[in-house]
Amino acid sequence: GVGVERTAPATRPALHSVAAATDPNKTCIGCTLYQGNAAACGTCGAVPGPIHPQGTCDAFAPKPA
Repeated sequence: GVGVERTAPATRPALHSVAAATDPNKTCIGCTLYQGNAAACGTCGAVPGPIHPQGTCDAFAPKPA
């Protein structure tokens, strides 16, 4: 839909989404919102578009141990 394209670019900066996490304990692959694996980009429940498994953002929620 049109709304998705209009809002998607604003979501990443708002959540400070980056492709490479500076804190190894807060990578997308270790987050409950991340859907995918470490071999390729996946998707996220909070940030639209392809998500790098080693990225991070302010919505990071650690997977339960």
